[in-house]
Amino acid sequence: MADQKKERIRIDIKSVKISAIGNLLNNPDADLQNNKLMLLTDASLIYGTFVNQNDLLSSDAEIELVPHKLSLEASKHMFYSSQRNGNPTINDSVTIILKDVTIMPFSSPNVKINLSALSLFTDQIVGFTYGSLS
Repeated sequence: MADQKKERIRIDIKSVKISAIGNLLNNPDADLQNNKLMLLTDASLIYGTFVNQNDLLSSDAEIELVPHKLSLEASKHMFYSSQRNGNPTINDSVTIILKDVTIMPFSSPNVKINLSALSLFTDQIVGFTYGSLS
């Protein structure tokens, strides 16, 4: 019984911290409007605008974000189905969604890959900051 209670309180602290910074960067009252999230992975630096998942689920998504919205809906459905069946899903990784993304691979630093949107699993993130590309 104690193990079931532990499962209910598991959180992904990386996603909490990154979401807090992302929401701050998107806040028009904060003096950080020209900054974007910079996520460091083992292979690249990923630069983009944070997408709040609650806002994404509760509104009409921009066309490039529709696949990400559907993925979030599917994850929620799987989680609630597993709860009803008595077999809670354990997932220690959450997805961070970015839009207007630039990926700069460490293997080819002069190459920049531009994407309209990206879902990144937090287990791939080794660090983060914010700023602007110079």
